[in-house]
Amino acid sequence: EAGVFFLAQTALLGRDTQGHALRCELAAKTLQPRTSRKFSCVDEGGFNLIEILIVAGLVLVLVVFGSKFFRNKTAYVIKSETRKLSGLIQQTYNMAIATNQTRRLVINFDQASQDQHGTHWVEARSDPQSKFNKVDRFSKFTLPKEVKFKDVYFPSLEKKIETDQAFIHFFSQGQAEPAILHVEDVQKAIYSIKIHPLTGRATIHAGYEQ
Repeated sequence: EAGVFFLAQTALLGRDTQGHALRCELAAKTLQPRTSRKFSCVDEGGFNLIEILIVAGLVLVLVVFGSKFFRNKTAYVIKSETRKLSGLIQQTYNMAIATNQTRRLVINFDQASQDQHGTHWVEARSDPQSKFNKVDRFSKFTLPKEVKFKDVYFPSLEKKIETDQAFIHFFSQGQAEPAILHVEDVQKAIYSIKIHPLTGRATIHAGYEQ
């Protein structure tokens, strides 16, 4: 009988705001004595604690995996760029011998814009009295935004260059200027590219070496 009375009353009250409040009050008085469960009049449009915890957990998972993906991508980029630089150094050494020219790798530390973290190119000259000119095939390379040149260290001079431009020379007689090129990514990871003077070979080492 109490249930029939409740349904009749709720039908009369309608769907308006006042009717909702009266229905809640009537349901609490009618149904609560017949059950041990409490009747709640909380607006069903909100979130309960379990739903909030689930959303927070999902956000945490996305942040963790996103951070890991970013670190992996950055590590891949700096390794890829150091391999490219190593190949360019060896090729410059070989071309200096093949063309009987003195060549030099120019490392530009000038960051003209936020998206340009340093450029590099190859120049050549035929004799000591002439000027260096850019080699068309190697006229300009730009590092990606995740990587930048940190400095170039010259062991024979005990000198480090980290501003303006640094020049690493390769001679036609088959010698290279000993130098260590340091590259750094946005995660502050550093790789060293060491140029061997007698072979022109460039070896890559993780960390800062001099």
